[in-house]
Amino acid sequence: MKKLSTLLNILIIAIVSMSAISMPVSSVDQKTSAKPSRVKLKSVKVVSKKVIRVKWKKVKKAKGYQIKISKNKKFTKARKINVNKNACTKKIKKLKAGTKYFIKVRAFSKSKGKKVYGKWSKTLSVRTKPVLLHKELTESDLKSIIEKKSGKKIAEWKYEDFDGNGTKEAFAVIGSQKYVENKKAFVYIWFINSKGETTQMMNKLNESFSYCSYYSNVEVFKQKKKCFFSFTSSNEAPSTGFIFEVVNGKPHEFDVSGKYFRFTYENNKIYANSNTTNESGLVSVKYELTYDEITNEFIV
Repeated sequence: MKKLSTLLNILIIAIVSMSAISMPVSSVDQKTSAKPSRVKLKSVKVVSKKVIRVKWKKVKKAKGYQIKISKNKKFTKARKINVNKNACTKKIKKLKAGTKYFIKVRAFSKSKGKKVYGKWSKTLSVRTKPVLLHKELTESDLKSIIEKKSGKKIAEWKYEDFDGNGTKEAFAVIGSQKYVENKKAFVYIWFINSKGETTQMMNKLNESFSYCSYYSNVEVFKQKKKCFFSFTSSNEAPSTGFIFEVVNGKPHEFDVSGKYFRFTYENNKIYANSNTTNESGLVSVKYELTYDEITNEFIV
């Protein structure tokens, strides 16, 4: 009986072992073993106004990759792009200029003819280049525009980033630089911004102004803004000073402009100069100007 019991036990163990060997692996286990690793997204860079380039690190045993791109973090209405297993970079075209995009990538393998996806990479974002609303004009272009509109040559020219916003503007003085006796000439000032938009600043053309003898460009504002000085004169009339600034690409003539015979810059301060008469004769008086950031005007 003992021998029969032992034989039965051996037979049962053998049957159980054989059953375990022949039992198929569950579909869940198959998918787990086939699932590729998470992709490491290296970079997303702008190529042009409507094209970006995505780079990632290759995943072992991956049969391909899927890129997901959307205009929002939740990836609603996302665009999906499949890439072959040998690729580790992809140019994405036909995007919208000046738009922010969110991108992520995942790898996939295949099991029984079906794709098995790995986890998504981290999300990176990028903004495509905006469309320029106007041609980028050079300093030479701006000079040509002024001379064409005024019909005269430029006597004085100052090309600077006056308002500190990263783009340059210019003030141009039209008229003679030197005094010529008994000769009268119109003297006036033009402004032009980076878009080529012009403004004639001195629109009261005075025949008694026969030359423009001085200009200056100084940095006097906390925001690294600059202003432009000029004065005109002749043998028939006293000197008249003008002072301008630029606000958001537009010229601004200060209220004090044209009311003093000259403006000067000394020891990081601006002065309005005026002549007065006393017992000793003609005396020059200087008034310090204070800039009001709220009104964009000078206070004497």
